[in-house]
Amino acid sequence: MIAVCAAHVRPSKGIDVLIEATHFVDNPNFHLLLIGSGYEPYFDMAKKPYVRENSLHWPPKDVPSIMAMADFQIQPSISGEGLPRTIIEAMANGTPSIVTTTGGSPELIEQNETGLIVPVKMPSYSAKL
Repeated sequence: MIAVCAAHVRPSKGIDVLIEATHFVDNPNFHLLLIGSGYEPYFDMAKKPYVRENSLHWPPKDVPSIMAMADFQIQPSISGEGLPRTIIEAMANGTPSIVTTTGGSPELIEQNETGLIVPVKMPSYSAKL
């Protein structure tokens, strides 16, 4: 199972929440591809014990090709999101998206059809972190 998060990272993108949430993925074949710029502050976080070994990857920035091969793409923004271009790129490939309720992301997704919309900072996750 391949998930993609393509972003120009800043604190509002929620990358720390996404990396911590990988702890709850119960699939030994899960791989999260983090593409874009600004991920450097999260390299050490990827070594934490709650992150399954070899599940996070930083591939080259060929977003269209990688998006086309992904099972789904994730936009974990926690605030200040506009209308992410990566959701539109995923839609062009038929790749479903998992997005949060912030910004314009929910406007592009039909729940359980073209993706999933999850609340920002889901209580079930934050209680387990």
